[in-house]
Amino acid sequence: MRGLSKDPGDGRATVEATPAVTAAGRDREEYRYVVRLVALFCAGWAVIYADRTALYPLLKVVAEEFTLSGTQTGLITATYFALYITGQLCAGILADRFGIKGCLVWSGMLTAVGMLGFALGALNYQEVNEIIAWLRAPSDLMV
Repeated sequence: MRGLSKDPGDGRATVEATPAVTAAGRDREEYRYVVRLVALFCAGWAVIYADRTALYPLLKVVAEEFTLSGTQTGLITATYFALYITGQLCAGILADRFGIKGCLVWSGMLTAVGMLGFALGALNYQEVNEIIAWLRAPSDLMV
């Protein structure tokens, strides 16, 4: 609430902010911060969830492209989850050492960059294969 006080020197009334006003403003700023933080973490969770579930609709396509059997596609899934669990353990250790917020932000950004890289690689996989071939045997391609 605002308090009305009179300055005894010139007779003008002045309005002063009482601690209740500054506390309300501070609460509003904290609320905005929390809303932005929750929105950021929800967006990060959506990226991680998309990464985790993108494999299953593509298994049939991958199996047909590389003529894989059911056992081999099952091995892909098992390997994916074994690496996922290993990553969770490593992330827990890093979070204990460096802090949860920083690890969440950096791992979310790394996941987004990795997903973008895989998407671009899938769109241009012929060019990616040529680059990989060039990296494996650069002396054969150089004149």
